[in-house]
Amino acid sequence: MRRQNQISLKRPLKREARVALVEALKRGAVIVIIFRGGWIDGIMVNRGPTRLEELEKWLEVSPYFRELHGLAIGKDFLEVMGDDGACEFRAWAVSMGKEILEAGARNLRQAGVIIGALRENF
Repeated sequence: MRRQNQISLKRPLKREARVALVEALKRGAVIVIIFRGGWIDGIMVNRGPTRLEELEKWLEVSPYFRELHGLAIGKDFLEVMGDDGACEFRAWAVSMGKEILEAGARNLRQAGVIIGALRENF
């Protein structure tokens, strides 16, 4: 006889959504850190998209973009883009089916370490 609290091994595993944090570095570089749950799934750096369209194209052709659930936009990126650029970037992300999200505290701590090291050595 089977016990009621027995766990079935045939249940699908929980899948966590990928979220990308987009942040600005020195000299016009952009870093994108892809998180899956509390873990870093990937890091991409572009040394200098000079226009918003170049950044959008770079993100679209990245291997992670199709699987992203949403984008979190860093404060330095917002400062570099200005209000108009930030609004345009958000509108583009939404038009591509991505939600604009806030990065979690753990993800921000992890990203802060990476971004800090890159800012010092980039």
